[in-house]
Amino acid sequence: MWRTNAGLVESHAWDSRPEIWPFLKRGINFWGKEHRQIYLLGNPLIWWSSTAAIVVYVIFKAIAVLRWQRGYTDYQHENVRRFDFEVGTAILGWALHYFPFYLMKRQLFLHHYFPALFFAIAAVCQIFDFVTHRIKSFGLSGKPALGWIAAMVFLALSIVVFGLLQPLAYGNPWTKNQCKQVKLLSGWDWDCNNFFDTYEQYASSASSASVSGAAQPTVPKPVGDPKQEKINQEKKIEEIKAKGAPPPNDDTTGAPQGRPIDQALAGKIIKREEHVEYRDQDGNLLNEEQIKELEGKVEFKTRYETKTRLLDQDGNELPEDYKIEEGDILEVVEPAPGGINEETKKGAEDVVGDERVSTQVEKETGEEHTE
Repeated sequence: MWRTNAGLVESHAWDSRPEIWPFLKRGINFWGKEHRQIYLLGNPLIWWSSTAAIVVYVIFKAIAVLRWQRGYTDYQHENVRRFDFEVGTAILGWALHYFPFYLMKRQLFLHHYFPALFFAIAAVCQIFDFVTHRIKSFGLSGKPALGWIAAMVFLALSIVVFGLLQPLAYGNPWTKNQCKQVKLLSGWDWDCNNFFDTYEQYASSASSASVSGAAQPTVPKPVGDPKQEKINQEKKIEEIKAKGAPPPNDDTTGAPQGRPIDQALAGKIIKREEHVEYRDQDGNLLNEEQIKELEGKVEFKTRYETKTRLLDQDGNELPEDYKIEEGDILEVVEPAPGGINEETKKGAEDVVGDERVSTQVEKETGEEHTE
């Protein structure tokens, strides 16, 4: 298993490295459609609290070792021994699940940090227990009500933070302003411009989609003998292989003329293409004149996005819910998963005059025709 994982060395559009995981600098984009998005991001309050717990223990251990070397007898106190053993065990579990990823050169994602995160959260709970109950010098051990209040406040804040970010977890409607208010780090690279300005636009968009769907009822094709249709389809495929050219389509229902595809090919990627767009830091498209003005003044960041499209033989894009049937002449176009170019992986912000300009290049990589 180690050798297999170590061999997955290609980069990915949403990969990340272990050094940024404890700080939650980047998540993973899973889905985007109809002005909604699903983006994997942890609860920042809990996540950063767990990282703070690790830092607290490391500082404690460093001071304890220095004092032990100078002859202090701190470890004769039970609380010091118990804190070092109990919290240290959780930190050890975190380290064993975290540091081995530095040895891997394969694609890594934020979710690889989850096992280590479990131990870090356990350390948070243990430190909270020591501060509010066991260590008397803090003055909270004799006031259990304060400890309960502190715990309830932390849980309430965690729920609030989750509520603010839940549209990304479930793909719920969200507005641009709400998105921008909670986007604290630049590495959280979901695009707030994908969302509507108001929730009313989601309702109108849904109603218009339902009306358009009802206005265009589908007409079922006549049902024939399945065995005979299969035989005819096999004959057509043999003719295609023998002639090496697309035969005329005998379908009189208005289907496009050209080469029919076997049902076994339905859903296969026929072609991959590359498309390059230039956008500013707000997601706005830049034209050629704007790009020329920015050349030499800013550095560009490359970001790969996967967008699958269905095209007919005339190049017209079909709706995403189109059902492929025998006799359809289609292309399924999807960018190749080429990953991030290491030479253009790092983005930058340069000062132009008195303004700070940040520009990025969004690419969809491509390959040749495949069938």
